[in-house]
Amino acid sequence: MEFTLLPSELCFSKVNVDSYFEDHLLDCTALAIPQSTLLNNNFTVPLVLDMSGISAGSYVVRVEMYEPWGSDEKLNFTQKEITVEYVPQTKESRWVKIPTVKSVASSNLMIVSSSAKNIYREIAQGQKKESVSKRDEW
Repeated sequence: MEFTLLPSELCFSKVNVDSYFEDHLLDCTALAIPQSTLLNNNFTVPLVLDMSGISAGSYVVRVEMYEPWGSDEKLNFTQKEITVEYVPQTKESRWVKIPTVKSVASSNLMIVSSSAKNIYREIAQGQKKESVSKRDEW
C-alpha cells in the first residue's frame, strides 16, 4: 500500500502507523522522521503478517497513518484498505519438486545392507591387521 502525507522537510515529524486485520488492531508503530532537505519524500515501512493458523478466504487489511497532536488529535490522517485473497501454503507445497530415480538398470550396481556393510568392514580391518603383522620390523 502506498500513502501520501504532506512533506515535512522543515521540521521534525512523528508519524503513527496503525495496522488492522479484519478491524482488529495488530500493531501501532511510532516513526520519527528527522528534518532534512536532503531526504526525499518517500519512506518505506515493511509489515509482515504471520498467517499461520488462518484459514483460506478474503481478508481486509487496513493501515492508518497520521501525525499525533495534543489532546489525541490526529493531523494529516490518511488510511488505505485492501482485500487480500489468502490461500494457506503447506510445507509440502513450498518444497521444490525434483524427480527421484526409482531404479537403475545396471549390472555394476550392488545394494549393500548395513549388516553386510559391517561384515565387509570387519573383513577389511582383518586384512589390514594381517598385512601389518606380516611386515618385517627393523
